Amino acid sequence: MQATINGIRMNYEVTGTESAPPIVLHHPLAASLSIWDELTAALVPRYRVVRFDARGHGKTEATKGAYSFETLTADTIGLMDHLRIERAHFLGLSMGGMVGQYIGLMHPKRVYELILVSTSSRVPPEGKAMWDERIKTVREKGMASQPEGSMQRWLAEANRKKPALV
Repeated sequence: MQATINGIRMNYEVTGTESAPPIVLHHPLAASLSIWDELTAALVPRYRVVRFDARGHGKTEATKGAYSFETLTADTIGLMDHLRIERAHFLGLSMGGMVGQYIGLMHPKRVYELILVSTSSRVPPEGKAMWDERIKTVREKGMASQPEGSMQRWLAEANRKKPALV
């Protein structure tokens, strides 16, 4: 599905019954809502699963300039408003977890809980060079250049060879 949120065309999917408690899934950098396919199938019996492509990812519009976490947070809250979700469980991975922290600080009444995975509350000085390199690579080669390196940071080699859910 698509909706105009904060002036951009946002791609999203909602799975599960409307009466189930909502959970919003926010993907990491260089991913899309499809990263949550297996988890969505596992959650649907108990939750209304909302997943989306963040600004500049997947099928969501990319705007010019750097994106701030405040902007990504406003996009997430804007989608919740569009879907008439007052409050939800929130799961964010990496970049999604950073957005979740902003939601917790700026909109604490909009979440029941924050599940923050493989994330940080800041980019430490020693990590700045890595982020600058990733940004440069994305500008030159596109987002498709990022998943392999991300998977190496998130999962041990043995776990990268297993199905996501067993």
